[in-house]
Amino acid sequence: MISLIDIPLAGPSVKRLLRRDPMCKPTRLVRSLGASLTLVLGACGGGGGGGASAPPAPDLSGVWAGPWQGSDPELGAVSGTWETTITQDATSAGGPVLLLGDVDCMNGVMSAAQDAQGQVGGSFARPPCAPNTWSLTALNVEAGSATGAWQQPSRAASGTLTGVRIARLGGPRIGFVSPRAGPVGTIVTVSGEALTPLGVPPLSFAGGAQPQLLSSSASRVIAQVPAGARSGRVSVETSAGSAQSPEDFSLQANAPAPVSTLGAVQLDGWGAAVAANPNGYQIYAATQALDHSAQGSIVVIRPATRQVVRSAAVTAGVPRSIAASPDGRWIYVAIAGGGIEVRDGALAGLVATIPAATGSASASNPQGLALSPDGRLLMVSEAAAGGRVAVIDTQTRAEIAHLSMDAGVAPLGLAFHPDGSRGYVAAARSGNGSLIEFDPRSGAVAATIAVGVRPTGVAITPNGRTAVVSNQGSASLSLLDVATRSVVQVPTRAGPAGIAISPDGQRIFAACGDAGVVAVHATDTGAETNAPVPAGPTPVALAIDARGMSAYIANSGSSLLNELGGSQSLTVALAGSGIGSVTSSPAGIGCGSTCQARFPTGQVVRLSATASGGSQFTGWSPDCPGGVVQLDASTTCTATFASSTPPPSRPAAGGGCFIATAAYGSALEPEVQVLRDFRDRWLAPTGPGRAVTALYYRYSPPIAEWIRPSAARRQAVRAVLWPIVVGVGHPAETALALAGVTAVAAMIWRRRRTRQADKGSPLD
Repeated sequence: MISLIDIPLAGPSVKRLLRRDPMCKPTRLVRSLGASLTLVLGACGGGGGGGASAPPAPDLSGVWAGPWQGSDPELGAVSGTWETTITQDATSAGGPVLLLGDVDCMNGVMSAAQDAQGQVGGSFARPPCAPNTWSLTALNVEAGSATGAWQQPSRAASGTLTGVRIARLGGPRIGFVSPRAGPVGTIVTVSGEALTPLGVPPLSFAGGAQPQLLSSSASRVIAQVPAGARSGRVSVETSAGSAQSPEDFSLQANAPAPVSTLGAVQLDGWGAAVAANPNGYQIYAATQALDHSAQGSIVVIRPATRQVVRSAAVTAGVPRSIAASPDGRWIYVAIAGGGIEVRDGALAGLVATIPAATGSASASNPQGLALSPDGRLLMVSEAAAGGRVAVIDTQTRAEIAHLSMDAGVAPLGLAFHPDGSRGYVAAARSGNGSLIEFDPRSGAVAATIAVGVRPTGVAITPNGRTAVVSNQGSASLSLLDVATRSVVQVPTRAGPAGIAISPDGQRIFAACGDAGVVAVHATDTGAETNAPVPAGPTPVALAIDARGMSAYIANSGSSLLNELGGSQSLTVALAGSGIGSVTSSPAGIGCGSTCQARFPTGQVVRLSATASGGSQFTGWSPDCPGGVVQLDASTTCTATFASSTPPPSRPAAGGGCFIATAAYGSALEPEVQVLRDFRDRWLAPTGPGRAVTALYYRYSPPIAEWIRPSAARRQAVRAVLWPIVVGVGHPAETALALAGVTAVAAMIWRRRRTRQADKGSPLD
């Protein structure tokens, strides 16, 4: 650490300045001292501008999206994604905002403003939750990219955000891509608005690869991932313009490793069903009360830390099935005798109830709900002899079609084909059951295919070629060739119920309740690929995360949610006054857009930082020296970028008061405004002041990131900055106080000298 004693003051002494320099008045002296202190403490830097008028407001109109990261006193490291549609006029800018990830309230309104110095910032109002404030630290309007900082003062939470403009107003817009990951050949649904008429090229994956289009409409385009595609955003081109997906599509799809973590999460009841949010930030478990009463709850779990975030009681009855919407915003819960509850994807707050027949509390049906790939249709099975399958429009929440079973036939597990054109239901009866293929928009049956005894779960490979049915009564799996409708029966462990296929399309995972294991089979041959994995006393349901790193298993005879895969989360935060991106080896991180990924426990991950034009990479946070980290636990790494060419009149585009902003919690706080005004009026117009600014750009962002997460550090920095803020904000008053202190000190010194002279002692 550098102290004031280590830095000699250049030029004439203070006494000589006051006596001889006609330009050096007390107020100027205070500002000079303030400049020295500001240099030492690095409180505020960035571009400036000596002009009195504010720079023109940057054009922020359009749809922006990106990741955010930070720290929360209760949750620790937090992360997620944001998306906002900004409309702008001469005096204001703002629009609706959607926050996903480790959040409490997802929906809100964003407001933006530019202050007199050009700093762009604003707030996210999210009633009934506390608002967030935000400010941009770097903005490239032409490229449509930005970085910034956010704060939630009520929780003392703060962090960074990055984003890009993914669409223009009035043009096409991509809402989401489903699934989020898969190999070449995966059928993907691109959902959005104004997606037709398609242009040339109509749809592109990262790397410019052109997919085979299967169908298109204004709200969705369905295609297969082409050879040569890379992980990254999906782009669509129409006659009205172009748009990008808010998040990456990843080619790094996996299958969970056959490693079990028994007792990973303690639930509040017996497990009934489980679902994974496609965005990777939540796992949802449906439970029944431990006393076996007709009550239950929805438990929300953070997979990064295996924490229970909330347990929300259902209104009445026992939950039997649960499904997450492909956009990550909603969960649907089938309640025995109580219809379907619609809940928000953040904390499972109740939004609405849809009337529907769902069967009795005694019927186990972990896969009795299914959503179409575009999220527009929801299927629910009654799980009772002679029951029905209802198809519901998720926007109107009204039934649009149904499929009735014959007497003695009970509909159980459901699945949509990846192209959304077909629905499948496992139909159980006495003896061998069947898999029924039907049109979900009309309920018309296309085929009835014989399978094993008591078919319970259904899953389909990402390329849509194979459907798999778990036969609980005959300890077998049925593998259906979708094109020819031919079936191969393969044995598995006793009591298979819930099943899932890994995102890479290579493995089938079956929760075999009577055997207490998860059986793993190859999708091409049906053969078991390894020894069954212990999963608790009675595993009944399982779900795999979007990229296939972990599977989560619910037990009907236990309150433990077990994990298969043994992975840890790596989160990357981007900080500083510059713009850049980070990739990882092994692949998984592409930040920019994908700033969190899961890797096997113990995996060594190497991060690479790339600065955008006009920026430079300045370093990694201490936990990730050289950008290399071994994931023995979930970890956050911060990459800092500095602007190498800060514009002289655009602090919002080049940089801000990073250390002061970190200390005071917002770039809009009065103390930060004082320091910014001092910078623009007194540092920016001079050569030495601009040199101070350049040093600040290079060294202060990592210091700010070190200060930001700690309340004690923020308080200490505020205490150190206080005299500077007072001095530069009230120079005349400070000069008088300083003159008074100097006069008193001079009197004391003179008295001491007089006494020493009387005693005949030398001064030196």
